[in-house]
Amino acid sequence: MTTLNYTVRFQKTVLASLIGLFISQSSFALEELSDAGLSETTGEGIAILPQNTYMVFRGAGANETTNQILTDRTKDTGYINYVPVGPLSMTAADTNKNGTIDSGDRAVGKADIFLYGLALSKSDNDTNTRLASTEAAAAISSWGTAVNPWIFKVATENSVPNFSATNCSGAADPTCQVTYLALEAPLYEVGTRDTAGLDSYKLKLGLWSDIFVRNPNKINGATDQFNYGDSNGLIGTSTGQG
Repeated sequence: MTTLNYTVRFQKTVLASLIGLFISQSSFALEELSDAGLSETTGEGIAILPQNTYMVFRGAGANETTNQILTDRTKDTGYINYVPVGPLSMTAADTNKNGTIDSGDRAVGKADIFLYGLALSKSDNDTNTRLASTEAAAAISSWGTAVNPWIFKVATENSVPNFSATNCSGAADPTCQVTYLALEAPLYEVGTRDTAGLDSYKLKLGLWSDIFVRNPNKINGATDQFNYGDSNGLIGTSTGQG
């Protein structure tokens, strides 16, 4: 019985120790941080530090090797499309400047903009290419530094006009405060720069574009969808435009 009692007490002790260990670990991991403490350690934001990176907009397709991405520019067909919205202003539609829209005005419209093959990398000093053909020449070693990174944070702007009949009473007036989400780029270093972030000052942005005016009353692919600026009496909102 003495041995049995000793064994039971030992098992309970181990079990209690394990439970206490797990609880203490969880409590430590989930320890609450005050705003003051958080601001002292992280600036109340998330630091982002891109390293050995580059990018290029490619068209949809199968996964590619690094060599294909760096050397084959024929597939740089991914794009950003800026689509015009809303009616034309009187200033734009009144091409003969007689103060009204009539048969003497030329056909005009708003332009679609397509930005293709957007590429961001380290500059290789070659203005004839958008992206270097080797990873060593294209990769940005560090876009920022550990002490000067990108910052993703939430901040509040005070004394923002709120279109109210009453003026803001001061920075503490909650009706004139706007909270926003911000992504801050690394700050420009004055004087001696940190060698770890020197690539940040030698970047290359390349793209190619299509900019054209399409008749909004014509379907995509119509032979006369781009007939603008050469026919009298037809304006951008005219259903009879051809």
